[in-house]
Amino acid sequence: MNFFTDLPLYIWGAVCLGIALVYTIIWPKPARDRTVPRPRWMHLILRWANPAVWVLVGISCFLRALWPGLPMVIPNVAALAGLVLYVVFIAGYIADRLAVQREKNTASRKAAAAQK
Repeated sequence: MNFFTDLPLYIWGAVCLGIALVYTIIWPKPARDRTVPRPRWMHLILRWANPAVWVLVGISCFLRALWPGLPMVIPNVAALAGLVLYVVFIAGYIADRLAVQREKNTASRKAAAAQK
């Protein structure tokens, strides 16, 4: 017996919703020393994509647990949408961190040029 595989799917759905709640509070905020603000679309992705991923996975779990006669394509679409949204979130996170690094590099080059 395995603890993780023996839990009912509705428990997993509740866990997913709990994680979504946590990620509505904890999210990648813009760096304090950032000189250029994030674009609105990037802010939207970094703020809400990760909680939405967990809500979609939770919905998939609830659909599987509470409506066993439901065609499996419906919960699968919810889970797959969560996966796609997670990839978008990770790509946005990496792009945001690279933008911050570029800003820091540009600022340090300007400071070095000003000292010469």
